[in-house]
Amino acid sequence: MSDISGPPIARVDVVRDVHSGITLDDAYQWMETDGEEFHRWLDGQPSHAREQLDTPCPVGRS
Repeated sequence: MSDISGPPIARVDVVRDVHSGITLDDAYQWMETDGEEFHRWLDGQPSHAREQLDTPCPVGRS
């Protein structure tokens, strides 16, 4: 069992826009704003990657 935490999870908040008669669903449009929630998520990405890269892989199982 691993002590590694999971990656930061991005909130899904679907926004439906219509452009030139085509409907587009954008679940991550909230990331386009310069908000605190986005920066927490963004800052957590390299932290999670570093945690993954610094954890040795198990060589064998008993």
